[in-house]
Amino acid sequence: MPESLAFVGLHYWAGSGRANEAMTKLLAPDHDLLATDLAGFGDAPPRDDCSVTAYADQVCRFY
Repeated sequence: MPESLAFVGLHYWAGSGRANEAMTKLLAPDHDLLATDLAGFGDAPPRDDCSVTAYADQVCRFY
């Protein structure tokens, strides 16, 4: 069993990674929440390819 768990938080369309901030208060102290702004949302710059595959690739690269 790992010493801690990490959860990946994805924001809603037109949201940002900050949408997951409330979740951190609900997690046990030894759990982490990893959240990023998807391209074109929050503080992330836009991209030409807005396909589901492109966003999935971004999430995989981030984590």
